Amino acid sequence: MRETINYFPSVFVELGFLSNGEENGYFQKPKNLQVLAFVIWESLIKNLESYERIGN
Repeated sequence: MRETINYFPSVFVELGFLSNGEENGYFQKPKNLQVLAFVIWESLIKNLESYERIGN
């Protein structure tokens, strides 16, 4: 990811470990993935004004 800094903003989110049986089971359910995606999206939107705009 560090090589992309000059091309586009990026975010790395670690949600869990697939090697953990309990977490693996959680990630197998589409509804749980939807909830995680929604939380990430809401966090980005909530904090959008605090991001510094770069470029035109």
